[in-house]
Amino acid sequence: MEARYFQLLDQLADFGEDLCRSRIAPDTWHEYLQSGFDQSHVQDLIRILDDDTLHESEFTGTAMAPIHAWRILAELKAVEAIPTLISLIHRIDENDWIGEEFPDVFSKIGPSSLEAVELYARTSRNGEFARICTFRLIAKMGCDHPEQRTKCVEILTDLLRAHGTNDRDINGFLVSALSDLGALESFEVVREAYEKNHVALSILGDLRDAEYYFRIGAKDYEDIDTFREARLNRLRALSESQPFEPTRIIEKSRPIVAAPRIGRNDLCPCGSGKKYKKCHGVAGTLH
Repeated sequence: MEARYFQLLDQLADFGEDLCRSRIAPDTWHEYLQSGFDQSHVQDLIRILDDDTLHESEFTGTAMAPIHAWRILAELKAVEAIPTLISLIHRIDENDWIGEEFPDVFSKIGPSSLEAVELYARTSRNGEFARICTFRLIAKMGCDHPEQRTKCVEILTDLLRAHGTNDRDINGFLVSALSDLGALESFEVVREAYEKNHVALSILGDLRDAEYYFRIGAKDYEDIDTFREARLNRLRALSESQPFEPTRIIEKSRPIVAAPRIGRNDLCPCGSGKKYKKCHGVAGTLH
């Protein structure tokens, strides 16, 4: 059994950077199965995800192995992998691949994961960016699985009802996730959060902007494309200092020149007076 595991690990490590990039689009992940992966590989693939030494590896191929593993598990719809995948969400601060790919990974596995994801999203002690990832994940689930839309809207709306105690950024991303679901039925809660100044305007914009995004199908709303583009530009500007960069893992094995490190809780060097994580340190906002 050990020999089989290490043979699989070597195979995923050999896939390396090139295959990781060429199959970055979720609709290409099915091509992994052409290499013979099936249900008999599920437990070993989960073991790869669960191995901390791989996530912290300085070797390019080895560091990419978990990424290949979760894509294959997604295509195999391996519900057995859900607990391990949930346990990896906290790594989003050092691994951009998680924020970019987990919404598709969980959606491909299916709605069986929704209960565990909801629990994670509701646990305030979990990291801010990790929870934001789950909001996007819930929205993705509701979009890809229409029979789950109502449940997904209910979860996100209930989380937003606590807007008075939530961080304003958390509220902003909850509103954004609800807009992705076109959850007009939740707009009164959204409006209340905005009117009480509990929503960070840097995420989706002001209340008027939110009205456009939620009522995207309404005939009396003109220039919706302009507002869509404005939203996208706003999110790009918010994340441009730390965008999704698959090279973050890949370059771990290359020589690195030491530079002053800015902690997420340090003051932002731009002079805004905000913490770095609330200013130019925001990541994973494009979806």
